[in-house]
Amino acid sequence: MGVYVEVRPNIIEYWNIYVTARFLWDADQDLNMVMNEYYRLFYGPAEKQMRKFFEFSEIHWKTLLRNPADIDRIFALIDKARLAAGNTVYGKRIDMIIEFMEPLKRTRELLLMKKASERILKAPIRKQIDITLDGRVDETFWKDIPAYPLMDNASKQKPAAETFVKYGWSGDCLHIGIRCEEPEMHKLKVGTAQDGDASMWKSDSVEIFIETMQRSYYQITANPEGAFINIDWNKNSMDMLWKSGAKVAAYRGDDFWSVEVRIPVTNNCLEGGIGVIGERPTAKSPWYVNIGRLRTVSGKEEASSLSAAPFNQTIDYIKLVITE
Repeated sequence: MGVYVEVRPNIIEYWNIYVTARFLWDADQDLNMVMNEYYRLFYGPAEKQMRKFFEFSEIHWKTLLRNPADIDRIFALIDKARLAAGNTVYGKRIDMIIEFMEPLKRTRELLLMKKASERILKAPIRKQIDITLDGRVDETFWKDIPAYPLMDNASKQKPAAETFVKYGWSGDCLHIGIRCEEPEMHKLKVGTAQDGDASMWKSDSVEIFIETMQRSYYQITANPEGAFINIDWNKNSMDMLWKSGAKVAAYRGDDFWSVEVRIPVTNNCLEGGIGVIGERPTAKSPWYVNIGRLRTVSGKEEASSLSAAPFNQTIDYIKLVITE
């Protein structure tokens, strides 16, 4: 029997090692007492300030990379701790944390620029009975729902072959309808009809990205055959064993192809659970999403997306909320 402790190579997570080691000696200890001991021994005169820093971080880590005010607050807390530590070894330890946090300043700048022109995508609530999952995106369910266009990732302009996406909500499921205009349907490259086949990423496909307040982030790739791959990128690891529970259907017309996707949503955070982990996206607790399309009929790869940025660049994902 062993123990697994996830620790990245930065000082901010050293407490993981300390707490784990202490509890290996005595599993009946009081966690708060152990944490207080850690703050005292590791940060000395900045003990109280660092406790506030870590407690704030624990509460706000889910929104930290989305909220400039939270970034301002976390820097204010670490500055107070640095002042309290003075010119000591404790101060040097805090300096290492400040250095680790430096990229947050650039994140804050990007968030403020983005907020000035923030877009909000809407997922109206609909009756599931009004949709037949056949890939056509033409049922009553989709009527009057906004169709959001994808932009070319390179030029930031309208792509040669346009793509439009719609979001809808019913019960505990997110519905996504994507229509890909294609004037050269005879050249459509379909890599596979098999779910989970990685060749899909080298052929015509669409990619769905979802970041909830509880998870960052999910990816579902689908192609004109209705085959799909699902990935959970939580903790920056590629988990292809994640069970999205998604239902995918595709359709091919004379000058377009389209897909409809139904994705269940759950509050069950246990590993191995089925569906996207998260609560309903609201104005106070929105999701952040992106849709990407890879077009290969021209002989080269053409990428377009809602964000007009690299598909997995989460800083550019767009806010999604449910509406009545």
